[in-house]
Amino acid sequence: MMDMLNLKIIIIEDRQARGVEVDLNGASLKVIARKEVILSAGTINSAKLLMLSGIGPKEELQKHKIPVVADLPVGRNLQDHFGSMLNFELSDKIEPFSQKIRKDANIWEYINSKSGVMTSVYGVSNIAFLNTLGINDTNDYPEFELYFGEGAQEVVKHQFMISMPVK
Repeated sequence: MMDMLNLKIIIIEDRQARGVEVDLNGASLKVIARKEVILSAGTINSAKLLMLSGIGPKEELQKHKIPVVADLPVGRNLQDHFGSMLNFELSDKIEPFSQKIRKDANIWEYINSKSGVMTSVYGVSNIAFLNTLGINDTNDYPEFELYFGEGAQEVVKHQFMISMPVK
């Protein structure tokens, strides 16, 4: 039988995280940190753990009968967004990102100056945040986020098992 560990709450004493309470195969255990507690549970679960531990919007915590430790806007700006790709076929003279990152010159440029092709995350070279409601909109959050990146058909074919049309 595999051990199942489930993080329940962050233990907070004197407004400072001291440890965590976990559920291990049905038994509740407290684990106290010697130095610090680092919360790294992802976008949704980090907010969930903070709120279950009493850190979050007071009205929301009270609604669920969770004692309020700190009235903070946890989870207020969570946004779900979908993604889609718009692909364009470029000239064969343009070197794909997958080849650029394998070139010794590009690797050395990154090692020596922390610049160049290797500083890109998956070939993303530009990002744009767009608010279609205009500059006078009271909502300060964009509706769209555009990524401009380089890719290659080979990656798409193998990752998603897509067969490309024959020309």
